[in-house]
Amino acid sequence: MPPLGARLGALPEPAGAWCIHDLALLPEARGSGAGARAVARSLRAARRRGLCEATLVAVGGAAGFWRHQGFGALERPPPAGYGRDAVLMVRRLAGLTPPPS
Repeated sequence: MPPLGARLGALPEPAGAWCIHDLALLPEARGSGAGARAVARSLRAARRRGLCEATLVAVGGAAGFWRHQGFGALERPPPAGYGRDAVLMVRRLAGLTPPPS
């Protein structure tokens, strides 16, 4: 997980995970399924790149939304700066195996 505020120009080579940094919807789009569609589109892009997992830091009480998208909380804390309610989360991408460590 990159530190908060880090500028990323591109995925590192080789990339180990797809990192979702932010998802924002207009108030009128909330509850319409637009968020789930945006997540699905992002995860398809990750699979096309051969990545085996997606990671994120849920903030502002959004962990429930991300759980509905198939993400689970990790036991370790997120990087500094995300706030006390931040939750580091991961989702395995079906059909792909992690690269050897």
